[in-house]
Amino acid sequence: MKKLKKIAQIALCVALCNTIINCGNDSNEDTATSIVGENPPKNDQEEIAEDLTENIPENDVVTVTPQVVQANGTIIVQAEDTSLVADWKERTSATGFNGDGYIVWEGPEKFWDNGTAGQNGLLTYKITVDEPGTYQFIWTSRIVKGEPASIATEHNDSWVRLPDADDFYAFDDVNEDKYYATGNAANKTPVIPIDFLNPNPNNLPKGGENRNGFFKGYMNTYGSWLQKTNTWDNNPMLIFATFNTAGVYTVEIDARSDGHAIDQFSLIPQKEE
Repeated sequence: MKKLKKIAQIALCVALCNTIINCGNDSNEDTATSIVGENPPKNDQEEIAEDLTENIPENDVVTVTPQVVQANGTIIVQAEDTSLVADWKERTSATGFNGDGYIVWEGPEKFWDNGTAGQNGLLTYKITVDEPGTYQFIWTSRIVKGEPASIATEHNDSWVRLPDADDFYAFDDVNEDKYYATGNAANKTPVIPIDFLNPNPNNLPKGGENRNGFFKGYMNTYGSWLQKTNTWDNNPMLIFATFNTAGVYTVEIDARSDGHAIDQFSLIPQKEE
């Protein structure tokens, strides 16, 4: 906004300078002179404009991703409304999507043991949160690879992280506690264990794959778009983010399973109890 205000000030100054310079000049003749091969002399308004633009910060404006805010405060973002990188592709062959299309990872699988979450094909979105509070993160996704009999738990997940939310966690309804992905920037505990095949030292329930503050967000339905995102294998938990103040926040999605298509994601406000 600061940059936009400064640009508006420039326009106003230029307009005023034009008015002052042209005031009382009834002649239609072009009184400016120029010499071929030389730059024409700068007039007053050009010098003023240069002075005003000299100190405008280049990174002062944040590009916000297009979003829709429903009457109940739910924020909805189309997954294709960002710059796609690596092997993310925008497709339209799986009918029933919203917006202009959907995105799907068509590169190699990027599990935690053969790829680093956040460095595979990172997509970044900037959302505007007008009402502080806690929101459930959920995307609408679909499995678009394989056969129904063999892919109930394949091609069905991607990585997700909200790095600058004041709290980003999975909630266990059974234990009524928050759990965090390993490598959470705030180093919060308890942490979901990475190795979900073996017990962990803290005797927490077996966890799902997570790394660098990212949760694996998954669904298990073939043949249709589904608004559902769980984390933690064999003990599904919902994902939440808390924003203490209104502002612009970041949503990051990274590649994990090939054939996992994402149509849109939503942040649904939670009622305080």
